[in-house]
Amino acid sequence: MSSRAADATVFRRRAWVSLVVLVFDGAALAATATNVNGPLRFCLGVIFGLLVPGWTVVGFLALGNAALELALTIGLSLSIVMVLAQVMMTAGLWHPLALQELVGTACAPALIVSVVRNVERSVLG
Repeated sequence: MSSRAADATVFRRRAWVSLVVLVFDGAALAATATNVNGPLRFCLGVIFGLLVPGWTVVGFLALGNAALELALTIGLSLSIVMVLAQVMMTAGLWHPLALQELVGTACAPALIVSVVRNVERSVLG
């Protein structure tokens, strides 16, 4: 496989990862907005908290090492959520649903840009 074809494959995979994270973001926001409760909401919340904020940042770095990107995604996601939660608590504005809506809404545009950018890179080379 040529270097150019390999790069296109990497960008295509990155586009798929960004798209899957964007779908989880949208699903978590929809579950929050419609007040869905139960195991589905719990699973969406855990996946959201572990992946969405971190991949929004790490996805743009294109580090080229999947294990490193996964570890950074999870660590950065937890860090972002904890710092924002602490800021909200300190300001007297703490509400877990508001935090999820804030983070999800802030991450969606960047994830869309990540999908489009990686698709363009995979097609244009």
